[in-house]
Amino acid sequence: MKQICVVGVGYVGLFTAACFADLGNRVSALDVNEIRIENLNKGIMPIRFDRK
Repeated sequence: MKQICVVGVGYVGLFTAACFADLGNRVSALDVNEIRIENLNKGIMPIRFDRK
């Protein structure tokens, strides 16, 4: 298990962090948008995957 830090949790960073975590790594994510990080800690996704 590695410790990995992902900077930026937009579309690419969040997906990358999730993939690394799924592989068993301990992942920390950083972003300049504090509200985005707070929402992630609450389980609220900052991006939408549905295209309605």
